[in-house]
Amino acid sequence: MYLTDTEEGGETVFPKIPAPGGINAGFSECAKYNLAVKPRKGDAILFHSMKTNGQLEERSMHGACPVIKGEKFSMTKWIHAGHYDMNDAYDERYREYQSRLSRNIDRTSEL
Repeated sequence: MYLTDTEEGGETVFPKIPAPGGINAGFSECAKYNLAVKPRKGDAILFHSMKTNGQLEERSMHGACPVIKGEKFSMTKWIHAGHYDMNDAYDERYREYQSRLSRNIDRTSEL
């Protein structure tokens, strides 16, 4: 949910889905050629990251375009299809990855 309006930029963009009609007139360069949503206070986006068979819905991949003018604040609500445990194997692997990444960054800063 968008908590603020953004004067320019800051769109949520879905890079694996082309823009309806081929181009989004009035959108930033980042969002011009793909499905995108301009941030408007009070608006929300709902999309599924999984198909009904449990497979990843790759078209749900999304990102945020840079804010060119103004500010952008948003709020996220995750809805899980099943029980979610922050200590499951995926989260443990993610924490390991983050730890390795931070150690590698620390090493490169010593050079």
